[in-house]
Amino acid sequence: MNAAAPFCRQAVDYAGLVQAVRDRTEQMEMSRLELDHIAGLTPGHSDKILRPWPGKKFGIMSLGAVLQTLGLVLVIMEDPAARDKTLARRTPFCAHNRRVGNHCHPKKLPAIADCGPTTDEQPAAAQRESIGHAHLRVIEQRVKGASRWGGTL
Repeated sequence: MNAAAPFCRQAVDYAGLVQAVRDRTEQMEMSRLELDHIAGLTPGHSDKILRPWPGKKFGIMSLGAVLQTLGLVLVIMEDPAARDKTLARRTPFCAHNRRVGNHCHPKKLPAIADCGPTTDEQPAAAQRESIGHAHLRVIEQRVKGASRWGGTL
């Protein structure tokens, strides 16, 4: 292995990533079983990922383990030509329609414990009403062969 020349490959898709990892294992003269052992993968896993027609794909855990084992880092860079093509084809969105930080389900207030009479009943009643009445819903069990109102069909 030549330590003076750093390993560098360009990959624009998943196949390119797999080929770059394949090239790195060849450069490091590492078998796939040894890669599995050092990366902490099950025996044969990297072979299924790195073969020309893969039976598996990199997962969240396996990608990081393989990259660390091979001494690689993943760098994402902008391709100006591809960016310009995309910007020419897109329809810009209206920034006024964005709802950044919108939470559809705000946190509900905790249930109010009855701690005795309050001096100001108005705020306590308003707070109780804002909690909701989901706990009051009753779900009826349906009996097979019976109508909704209790009679038989």
